[in-house]
Amino acid sequence: MIKILAISDRESSSLESILKKNPSISKSLDYLISCGDLGRDYLTYLSGSLNLELMFVYGNHDARQKESPGGIQPAAFNSRTALPGSNLHKNFIKRGEYSLIGFEGSRWYNGQGTQYEEKEMKSHVNSLLKKIKLKHMFGKISGRPKNPLIVVSHAPIADVHDLKDPCHKGFDCFKTVIEKLQPVLWLHGHIHQPSLLKNQATTYKGTRIINVCEYRFISIDAGGKIKVSYDWNKI
Repeated sequence: MIKILAISDRESSSLESILKKNPSISKSLDYLISCGDLGRDYLTYLSGSLNLELMFVYGNHDARQKESPGGIQPAAFNSRTALPGSNLHKNFIKRGEYSLIGFEGSRWYNGQGTQYEEKEMKSHVNSLLKKIKLKHMFGKISGRPKNPLIVVSHAPIADVHDLKDPCHKGFDCFKTVIEKLQPVLWLHGHIHQPSLLKNQATTYKGTRIINVCEYRFISIDAGGKIKVSYDWNKI
């Protein structure tokens, strides 16, 4: 069994209180994952207090890296805050029993922060799918088993937990990731309207999709059963 603390969008005094009252949680957690739009100080605090590597994507309110014909510009031209840990955006990372990939930002709506047109995100998806296909081919040749996959995004998948306004509409191309890779778990944030948060754990084509706005504790047992709760004792 693995246990995950997934966080997004809002700092939580309730979570901080839970962790302070239950210091043993840090010994039982396997992954700390941020789906974006959280400050460096908060993320550093959680990573340090839990003694866990932070794995993250940036949200739409984080500055987007500026690119030039020669690639990403130097840090002096980039206002994005550096975060402690491993950036999952367009990356394929193996950690323990699982592999993780990620996609940052939201759909384009006003051009500020980290926002992408559908065709831009589709390009990122296709690029990462090619990278993963090569890794899987090499894995077969070398006899290494394929790890179950967890996907981390800031924005939701189109028609799953999203809204109709331009800012909160999900990406259609994310459905291709599910169809091609069949991840066991997809974590996202960005949808933080209080009336929606209670019922945002959905199974879509075999993938469990969870909106982790603020925080969620998640477990996956040896048989693949997934539990999710605000209450550590219920996973």
